[in-house]
Amino acid sequence: MALFVVAAVILVATVDPNEYKSEIAQAVKDNTGRELRFDGDISFNFFPWLGLEVGPVALGNAPGFAPADMLRVNKAEANIRILPLLTGDIAIGTVVLDGFTLNLSVNKAGVSNWDDLAKSDGKAPQPTAQQEKAKPRESGGSPIESLSVQGVEITNANVTYDNQKDGKKASLTNLNLLVGEVGDKLTTSA
Repeated sequence: MALFVVAAVILVATVDPNEYKSEIAQAVKDNTGRELRFDGDISFNFFPWLGLEVGPVALGNAPGFAPADMLRVNKAEANIRILPLLTGDIAIGTVVLDGFTLNLSVNKAGVSNWDDLAKSDGKAPQPTAQQEKAKPRESGGSPIESLSVQGVEITNANVTYDNQKDGKKASLTNLNLLVGEVGDKLTTSA
């Protein structure tokens, strides 16, 4: 237990997540073709919650769609309690999304700006021989006993849906949503 706490302290004290923004953005670009822009900082917080906060971030829209950003968040924050992890319990704090803006569009041809993100050929990727070798063996670690989320807080949200094929538009503006605690005792089979 002490080793885990020490590792978390070292992580927070020595790793600057801002150094990885360009690598994260490149991974998103490689996997989706979309631009991910960090207009703010990424920061950790620590004890009794290990958390991550991201200040303005935006995901670009699909080619041919406007506005330039499909998704934008002014601030996102999530954290997890450290000590319960040692007993197989996952306790997530309040997940915060402030200034959440989502622009959904369907063009005149019926193509949506999320089609490219949701596309799948239905086939699971086959692991290479090297990936099979590197596959970790099942560990004797603790199973997840329970999962709880203290809450979800979405503030100043705006969602726009523009269906040019059907000529329909809808929007939610200045939406504030607060969801209280959610949790469940998970059952696992031996």
